[in-house]
Amino acid sequence: MAQKIRIIVVIPLEDRSEYLFEALESYAQQTYMGFEVLLSSTKRFHVKQKFAKLIVDKSLTGDPASKRNKVIGFGRGEIIVFNDDDVYVPPRYIERVVELFNNPEVYAAGGPLLTPPSDGLLKSAGGLVWESYAGSMGAGVFRSRKMSPQLVYDYPAANLVMRRSTFVKLGGFELGMYPGEDTRLCIELSRKYNTGIYYEPELYVYHHRRSLFKARSEERRVGKACRSRWSRDH
Repeated sequence: MAQKIRIIVVIPLEDRSEYLFEALESYAQQTYMGFEVLLSSTKRFHVKQKFAKLIVDKSLTGDPASKRNKVIGFGRGEIIVFNDDDVYVPPRYIERVVELFNNPEVYAAGGPLLTPPSDGLLKSAGGLVWESYAGSMGAGVFRSRKMSPQLVYDYPAANLVMRRSTFVKLGGFELGMYPGEDTRLCIELSRKYNTGIYYEPELYVYHHRRSLFKARSEERRVGKACRSRWSRDH
């Protein structure tokens, strides 16, 4: 690799969650170890991984945008990876981040959120909802499938990567906003940098799904919030 780049991985959560151990163990298997994981939580719990740091603020309950913003100052990396606590990554994930951001023209990047092979029938069916055009309500099937590299202009914070300098200049996530805080950040990126998010199919992660019926409910909730945000800003 051309240079040593340090990465911050930011994961907001309320408490130790069902999939957190799996997420952290996937980072323990990385081929490139120049990173640290910052867990932004409202409750304290034990974390055994040496590369992970727990930052607790009880005042940020239910506010993932503020949780993400708060912990950036605790890390030393030049690139920020935003994940959710129900996401786990393949072994070359951080290596791929470094390869992408060695290109100075890449300000932000993302990759598909694939359904884990271990998810059961109903959760896998929920994943199929997000993979379809109708199910994603036009938000982009590339979010849940591997498709060709391209520039996109909205991407979820479950697998969003951004230069720290860019994130700071954009003012971070809008405080107190959920859902749609990631859409808002992407809009600001497009406005101020006249570019989008570089979609790289090999920057994929595995994202545990909700069951089919919960997925449909989540789709309607997120879709309504994001459409409202887009209409207000355009």
